[in-house]
Amino acid sequence: MAKKKKRKKMEFSKFAFLFTAILFGIVIIGSFILMWYTQTTEALGYLITATAGLTTTATGFYYWKAKMENVIKISKKNGLSINEVKGIANSETFEDVSHSEDM
Repeated sequence: MAKKKKRKKMEFSKFAFLFTAILFGIVIIGSFILMWYTQTTEALGYLITATAGLTTTATGFYYWKAKMENVIKISKKNGLSINEVKGIANSETFEDVSHSEDM
């Protein structure tokens, strides 16, 4: 008897990102078809900008979530607190500790 492979459930953030990206592609293609058929560019002002806003929001959320997951992973790996890792990631300057002043 063949074993059934368990299908891993997709995360909501990844689903939202993929859904909005596919929706944006469909709207772009549909807008081009509509503009060719009607010979006007009114679709550019409404459909594309509305869907682009949704897509950029979903993309920003997805990357923010991935950043936070990486911060947690790095903090566990190096034994640091999450605030220490955030402080290092958000600091303006990074000191190069490989060079000493005693040269």
